[in-house]
Amino acid sequence: MLLKSLTESHSIQSALDMGCGTGTHIIALAELGVDSWGIDISGEMIAKARENADKRNADIHLSVLDFENWHRHIRENFDAVFCLANSLPHILHRRKLVSFFSNVYKRLNESGIFVIQLVNYNRILKNRERILSVKKTGMHTFIRFYDFLPKRINF
Repeated sequence: MLLKSLTESHSIQSALDMGCGTGTHIIALAELGVDSWGIDISGEMIAKARENADKRNADIHLSVLDFENWHRHIRENFDAVFCLANSLPHILHRRKLVSFFSNVYKRLNESGIFVIQLVNYNRILKNRERILSVKKTGMHTFIRFYDFLPKRINF
């Protein structure tokens, strides 16, 4: 319902989902009537997003692109850019992060919004919370968890 609320309150007609994965958010935006674009560095994720969009008859634009070069291939401007599901921390260097924000800003329409979702890693490191979530679907159980290594977290 967050996407619907944002779409209505900001009159979003076009959106880019950066790190779209299997397409959950970009498909939902398309179903709300938004001209929807999604990028992901993984060709497998884009293929799954295409499959999911086809199942729901969602008209979306998908591309295999990384956060560093996407702006060279997508020339459209957007009412909203989304970077959800904790995709942003994959940019590891400050210079690349500054460039990323600059390129997003250049692709936003005048009253456009940029929505970012981040996990609070300071809290996770402090509390050493290993299990993020457990979801049961039919016969399958999905457990999202972290492995704490000396200089990083694997999840």
